Amino acid sequence: MTVSKFEYTTFTLGEYPTIASKYRKVKEDLAQANKGWSKDKAFVSMLSSVKSDLEANNTSEVLEMNDEWAEREYWIQRLANRAAVELLALGKVSPDLMFKISCLDANDLVECIRKCTVLSSQLNHEVQNAERTVQTGDVVPIDQMENDS
Repeated sequence: MTVSKFEYTTFTLGEYPTIASKYRKVKEDLAQANKGWSKDKAFVSMLSSVKSDLEANNTSEVLEMNDEWAEREYWIQRLANRAAVELLALGKVSPDLMFKISCLDANDLVECIRKCTVLSSQLNHEVQNAERTVQTGDVVPIDQMENDS
């Protein structure tokens, strides 16, 4: 299962909001990739490179999620990110994600919703700006689109 470094750092690690959570994911994936006789050497090499980059650019304190405060922040940010994307993509937060958010204590729930609101507003603004850059020639005319009916 070889993926590019760009793909892994952008999409796989993009789901993890903190450096510590990204580092933990890389270490888990590296340990898993090193198991067994049929390991993908290119994948292991790429993961080792990502791990080395994280270690070179961050202190050990930043890389380790070893306290409740860091874990709390991780989950608040992760849930807020997911909720913001769902709001933009679906127009609402899914029941499953809302249930997870509701498991937070009252203060953390408020913080999560605040972060979700700020992020969804920022993302919406960026999407609108990107849409404004689309030129007429970039869009396929409706009469040339394949009719699905």
